[in-house]
Amino acid sequence: MNKSDAQKSILNEEEALERFGGEIELYEEILLMFVNEPQFSLNEVQEYIIKGRSTEAASCVHRLKGTAGTIGADKLYKAASDAESVLRGKTEGNIDALLVQVSKYYTEAENFIRMRMNKHS
Repeated sequence: MNKSDAQKSILNEEEALERFGGEIELYEEILLMFVNEPQFSLNEVQEYIIKGRSTEAASCVHRLKGTAGTIGADKLYKAASDAESVLRGKTEGNIDALLVQVSKYYTEAENFIRMRMNKHS
């Protein structure tokens, strides 16, 4: 996998820009919001699960899934989608392992976007 493939696996900017009609400035604003406004808290989701509030946990993951899809963070989107399905009882799976994966991909996307923004500033 070359460097651009590795970057594309974290953030598929070409596809995301199509959603924004090529408006790079708008896309950049959304990326800035992604890193400046916390999008996901593993602790918060786990607390909801511990308290038996899977609907709230699923809502947290659902919001992240939507944002990930919007910015082109495809691996994060897929992981969040899988976790949401389990939390909503649509599929079976190890929610702890799925949430660890969501958290990993969230951090990966956040770090990549910060690095990308530092290069552009």
